[in-house]
Amino acid sequence: LPGKIPGVILDAIEVAKSLGYNYIWIDRYCINQGDSEHVKDQIYKMDRIYRRADLTIIAATRQNGLPGVGTTSRTPQRVVHFSDGLTLFIMPSIAREKIASL
Repeated sequence: LPGKIPGVILDAIEVAKSLGYNYIWIDRYCINQGDSEHVKDQIYKMDRIYRRADLTIIAATRQNGLPGVGTTSRTPQRVVHFSDGLTLFIMPSIAREKIASL
């Protein structure tokens, strides 16, 4: 691994450890990016790799870590409680999140 590991990778490792996993697959490090045949072979196998995974963590933004893990905060969700006991969670705008990831 490189000397400086991105925060999102460190957070993914922390999540895996906290859930009791001893191993984690990270494309960036598990696929030899300097070998085009290896890259091609691994991309061909991606469906099997992810289908057999117990857990998949997707980092969809360019933040320094995974939102809600470590020191990276999550975008707050609006919550509405109704008198009949129903609770509604309103997710953040996907468009706003996409723009923030650029």
